[in-house]
Parts: sequence; C-alpha cells; structure tokens
Amino acid sequence: FLGQAQFEHSFANGTRHLSARAFAGVERYTAPFTFEGGSTLQTGSSNWQGGEARVLSTAWTRHKILIGSDFQANTRQDQSYVDGAAPANSVDIPGSGWRAGVFAQDEWELSPRASATVGLRADDNSSTDAAWSPRVALIFRATPQTALKVLYGRAHRAPNVYERDFRYEHQTANPQLRGETIDTIEVVADRRVGANLTLRGSLYQWTIRDLITLDEDPVLAVAQYQSGATVHARGAELSADKTWPSSSRLRGSVSLQDVADASGAGLLNSPSLLGRLNLSAPLRPLHVRLGYEFRYDSARLSGDGSLLDGYAVSNVHLATTGVPHGVEVGVTLRNLFNRTFAVSGSRNNWQNAIEQDGRSVSVTVSSRF
Repeated sequence: FLGQAQFEHSFANGTRHLSARAFAGVERYTAPFTFEGGSTLQTGSSNWQGGEARVLSTAWTRHKILIGSDFQANTRQDQSYVDGAAPANSVDIPGSGWRAGVFAQDEWELSPRASATVGLRADDNSSTDAAWSPRVALIFRATPQTALKVLYGRAHRAPNVYERDFRYEHQTANPQLRGETIDTIEVVADRRVGANLTLRGSLYQWTIRDLITLDEDPVLAVAQYQSGATVHARGAELSADKTWPSSSRLRGSVSLQDVADASGAGLLNSPSLLGRLNLSAPLRPLHVRLGYEFRYDSARLSGDGSLLDGYAVSNVHLATTGVPHGVEVGVTLRNLFNRTFAVSGSRNNWQNAIEQDGRSVSVTVSSRF
C-alpha cells in the first residue's frame, strides 16, 4: 500500500513556488523456501510515513534557486526467519529507523549560451553517520542544436535492514555496516538533427567507496554483508532517439565499460558491453500499440572465476489504446526466441550460475480513475 497527499502554491507574483507532500506506505513480504529438504519461511513487515517540502524561487534574475527538506520515519522494519524442521533456529528481528535530509540548489544562467548548476544535500539517518552530497553541472550550447555538459555528483546509500540486521543459521548480522558513497563525473555531447532525431555521446567515470558486498564473517564462517573495497568504472556510451509524426519511436544505445576493484580485479556479474534497442509504433486500426525490445549483454565474470556467455534477448509488448474509462490491457512476451542464458549467483546460492526464464507470457489489466 502506498498513498500520498500533495499541495502546491505559487506566491510573490509567481516568483516563488511551494510544493509539499505527505506520504505513507505499508509492505508485507512472505517468502517460503526449502533448504536441504526442510521448509522455512522468511518474512518482512514495513510501515513508513514522512513528508517533503521545497520552495523554488525565480525572484533573482538568471537564478533558479531550490531549497527543501524531507523526513521519513520507518516505524516498523520487522524481519523473521522460521525453520519448520528446527524451531530452535527461528529468529524474530524487530526494527525501526528514520532518515532526514536538507538540500539547496542554484541554476545560474551565466550567459545566453552557458549555465551552471550547483547543489548540496546533507543526509542523516539512524544507522550511519551524516553524509554530504554535492553536485555541479556546467552546460554550454555551442550551437542551437549542440550542447556540451560536464557533470559531477556524489550520492550516499545507507545499508538497509536486511543487509545490516538479518541473521539466521547461515548468515549473521553486521550492526557496524557502513553506507556506500559514489562519486561520478561525466562529459556529455547532445546533438539534435532536424526536429525528430537526437544523438548523444558520453564519457564517464565513477568511484564507489565502501561497496556493500555479501562476504564471510571471519569468526563464524557464515555469510555476512560487509563494507567492501573501492570500485572504479570507466566507460563510454552512444545513443540515438528518433521519432516520427505517426508517434512511432526508435531508441538505441551501446555502452562500453571497464569495472574493477582497487587491485584491478574485474567485478563479478559486470558485462563490459551492453546494447539496447527499443521500437514502438501504433497499430491504429486495431487500437493497440506494439513495442519491441532487444537487449544484449556481453560475457560476465562469475563467482568461481569463469566467464558466463553473453546473451541477446528479445521482448514484445502489446497494449490497448483509446479504451473508454481508462482501462488498459497489456500482453508481454519475454524472451521471444526462448534463449538459454544465465547470470552469476551470489554467495548464498549453491549455483555458480543461475539460469534465467525461457519464453514467458504475462497479461496486465489497469484502470485509471
């Protein structure tokens, strides 16, 4: 269950805009598993409430200033593990927590062809130390059709309660688990060709510190989430987006990346080449829209040091359009050609590689009111 109420108001002759919302959510998770022939049950129960407020000001010439804050109280973060064969191994893990943040940002028009964005966010929570997240962007319009951007940002993620607190006979908790921090820098070139084609090229580098990984407790010799090594990634991406007056759209991208830890060793389950192609078009006589997706992932490193083969998968989606009362019916055919492929397992899986689903069909029905 998710719900929110939102309020918006403009004042000071339209130069300031207030946006505020309150939200609440409830989630219940139940997962029956079979381990070594015995039945087990894992559960998670979460309740959270919070709010956010922000003010956007254009009162100063060539400046667009945003300030705001948000808060979330996780009043219930309970977990449990029930072992049907050995009840003594069962555990109940009650929990709760909170997070809060404040932020400010200024979009500054330096000239008709150049602008800068500078922002800063401060976050605190009940499980890790406070974190500061700056962001800077410089944008230069070389021509009306071409834009060059240099982007820098930092983000922080605190460990969730499963990573920090969950425990049972094969896994132990880690109350000292730190949060992850990522720094990214990207250089982007955007080029518009005519009215309906956009081309983009980018070079990027990011660094993750204290990456949370599933490792082994050195004393108990069971699985434990730990703050791992620093990870570096460098890559390049080319993409294109083409639309037609008929509302048909074609999007594609190719990404090449090199990901390694501080020692230079490759990262598990991280392909070096990714390809994506998406095509959607209306079939007006049938009042449906047809979508096709092609995905390619190159070989990736698995847990035992071997390489898993790359794979290409096609998906097809068909959705109704223009149906009265906002009702929409969608049919999705995944892995159209029934390809066999696998991804790397984690330490908690006895399989080194986990085979993925073959061809499958799903049907969705949604209504808007």
